Formats: sequence, structure tokens, C-alpha cells
Amino acid sequence: MFNIEAIVEYLLPHALNLKELYSLDTPKDKDSIFLKENGIISSEECQKLQQIESSYEKNVAVKLMLSSVFDKLDSIQDRKLVYKWIVSNWGGINSINVEKLNSSVEEFLKQRSEGSKYGKIESRASVTKVLSFIDPEKYIIYDTRVAYSINWILLKTNSSEMFFPMSEGRNSKLRGVNIETLIRLSRASEYIDNLNDKKVMSKVDKKVFIDEAAAYPMLCDLIADINDKLWSDERRKYPFYTEMLLFAIADNIIFEDVLKTCCIKF
Repeated sequence: MFNIEAIVEYLLPHALNLKELYSLDTPKDKDSIFLKENGIISSEECQKLQQIESSYEKNVAVKLMLSSVFDKLDSIQDRKLVYKWIVSNWGGINSINVEKLNSSVEEFLKQRSEGSKYGKIESRASVTKVLSFIDPEKYIIYDTRVAYSINWILLKTNSSEMFFPMSEGRNSKLRGVNIETLIRLSRASEYIDNLNDKKVMSKVDKKVFIDEAAAYPMLCDLIADINDKLWSDERRKYPFYTEMLLFAIADNIIFEDVLKTCCIKF
């Protein structure tokens, strides 16, 4: 369904500079101390995080640290505490319902362990942040920046007939140049052919955008396939490296590429 080689070719020059490109200013020292004081990480781990200067290396370290902790958290309150830390402190999303977040994460994991299909994920960016920490070998974050980057690459390289649904997000650049609109314009003839149908948007969108319920598992699989070919070292084991790259280039490299490619003159 996807042209993995074309996607990797697009990403490879940027992958070489991931350490410099990734500049998420978290976790801060106070976050490490919070995790230590609540018994989530050890004093040695806290000290290690505080000694790391690179934002890229610090984020890799904290993800691997916390992924090894979840099996040891017997208390529901401890799990909720870590879930909230991931979404609010690390992810910067302050308006969250912790009870709803916990319920969504636990239900997703339960259904996946039973081999059941999970429906549309509510609060997708928050839930998938938690999942990416729980099992970084399997799950990645599905937020606006990651979706924006992968959708543009799929569109520009003609690597797929279908694209990933997106939420609006908070980034003013990505809201201003809507990638979903560009995707629809690339398939304008299909919309034109159905103009007399009052449900033209929803009808054609079903042919253009992947179903919400299938989107997250499909994105995880796609990023894992890309990750396997993009790296030649231990990073191949963890798809979050490619997710970090897609996040890092969204509102600069990808945004500039969109503008340069789609300049329209009337």
C-alpha cells in the first residue's frame, strides 16, 4: 500500500541530522526530580537525565527508562500519575481528564492483547503519547506534526493512494496551510464527479483518508517499516526514532517544502 523506499529516500538526508533537528525542551530537571520523588525512577536515573545536555538524547533516555517501569507499577494511582506526567509535563497538554485518559489507554491495551480491533481513539494525541512510552517497540505518537509530515511525504512522493486523518492541532503554521486541503485538491476530479451528492465530502473522503479506527495501527506499522530501513543500528528496534524525526521536521523543513512546492499564481 505504501512505497517505503520512496519515503525513506525523502527522509534519509534529514535522519542524518536528527540529533540537531530535535529540540523539544523537555524533560526539564524539575520533571526528573518529580519522577524520582514519586518513586518512578531511581536517584541514579534522575541524575543521569540531568547530566544529559542533548534534548534528543534526553528524550530517548526518559522514554526507555519509563518503558521499563510500567510492569512494576501495581497501583492504578501510580499508573495514572505517570500517564498524567507523560501527557501534561512531557507532552505539554494541560487540559486532560486523567480518569478518561487512563480508561482509554487501559481499554486499548486490553483489546489489543485479546486480538480485538479497537475503534476510533478519542484524544488520540494524548492516548498515543502514553502508549509510546508503555511499549516503544510497538507504538508511536500520532499527533498533528507526525501526521502532517507523513501525509506530505506520501503526497509529494506519490507513495500512497490513501492518507492519514488529522486533528487540527495547535501549531499556527500547520493550521494555516492545511495538508488535508492539499490532499483533496490532488484528487479534485473525484470530488468534482460527485458534486451533486450532498454528502460529497464524506463520500469521497472515505476513498482518500484511512478509516479512523484503522489509522493508528496502520500508522504504527508504516513507521516501523520505514524505521527498519532508515537506520542501520540499534535504532531499528524502536520506531519512535522515525516518529521523532517526523515531529522535528514538521513545521520547518516540511512546511517550507509544502510552500515551495505548492506556490499558486492566478
